[in-house]
Amino acid sequence: FMCGRFAGRWIMGYIKAEKVLYYCAIGTVITTAMVVLNLGLLSFVGLILIYVFEAIMFPTIFAISLRGLGDYTKRASSYLMMTPIGGAVGPLLMGFVADQTNMSVSFIVPLVSYVVVWAYATKVLKNGEKSEYRDFFIDWNKFWEGHGEMTEEGYIQPDAELIKDMFFRKPGLPILMVRMP
Repeated sequence: FMCGRFAGRWIMGYIKAEKVLYYCAIGTVITTAMVVLNLGLLSFVGLILIYVFEAIMFPTIFAISLRGLGDYTKRASSYLMMTPIGGAVGPLLMGFVADQTNMSVSFIVPLVSYVVVWAYATKVLKNGEKSEYRDFFIDWNKFWEGHGEMTEEGYIQPDAELIKDMFFRKPGLPILMVRMP
């Protein structure tokens, strides 16, 4: 993972970040498919390469999504930091799938996520600044519109009855709550 992060950063000094993300997304899709197919030593090599390709994904998506937001950059970055749930839910889903089938098949769970990243990278690379997915984060003000009041800081504070059962890391910024069985 660390080698992939350093190599990715070095490569991005010469190649556009969108293009690096695109090729790394293709790499994760191919290598994860190799693991799902359970091809012995080839799958083992694929498993190691997943981490190499995956290393640049989150920081690159983060940087691309925040580009050109001006005054909204700080708020958008906090929203982006709240939205990734794959690290919390992914292992549970993989464990469930592995219990029903086998460990190789459970890699279908991250494969779906990598396909989504590949589709995002494809759109951003193809359409650049005009991509509908360039700003890949939730507009919480639009989400809560009509269900709260605008604060002095410029975000909508949701009505108390809508958020009374939520846990907050920081006042005013909701996080996703996942109930475990």
